[in-house]
Amino acid sequence: MPLTLAAAIALAKNRLSDDGAWLVLLDIVLDESTVLYLVRNTEDITWGGQTYTAFPFDVDDAKQSGDGSIQSVAIRVSNVMRAVQRQIEALDGMGEASVILRVVYSEELDEGAVIEETFSVGSVSCSPEWVSIELQPENFWSQRCPRYTYTRQNCRWNFKSDECGYSGATATCNKTMLACAAMSGGSNIARFGGFPAIPGVGFDEYGTAESVADAP
Repeated sequence: MPLTLAAAIALAKNRLSDDGAWLVLLDIVLDESTVLYLVRNTEDITWGGQTYTAFPFDVDDAKQSGDGSIQSVAIRVSNVMRAVQRQIEALDGMGEASVILRVVYSEELDEGAVIEETFSVGSVSCSPEWVSIELQPENFWSQRCPRYTYTRQNCRWNFKSDECGYSGATATCNKTMLACAAMSGGSNIARFGGFPAIPGVGFDEYGTAESVADAP
């Protein structure tokens, strides 16, 4: 019989006395290009082809409704080095973030997770010791659809992300086509995350106003 989330977390908190242990994994998806892979363990592990970094965090008991469904789960991630807080602040919060919580067995890392749950972020707060995050079951009605905002002249990628592809010396980008064309001698323009072909009025790559007729 599959473990419930509450039971799996309880097992992970109270490690078995044999050679293995239940490990809690967190995929903290801050945005499309920024994911923190953490494991509550004394050393890094590899699971599912992904390296999980050993990091101090705690998972409270899941709050469940009368029918057994998950209402919320609170996690606390160490903030002593400010590593997680800096990532959150760089992306202006966790408004669209999600967290995947898994429990795996250390002696069977080639097997699937005993349990896997995906949550949205209800609230987040930071203290000198902890980043506290309240997780809630994903609410698909609150998800942005379509996922991206499609514009002619503004790039949707985070600067220097894998999607952006730029790795030069320029420190900032205003996410316009003009700025993208000026980097790397114009060679990075192919990675521009806007949609110049969308009909309407906008600006070309040189900043000149232009009008594009509706396609037939």
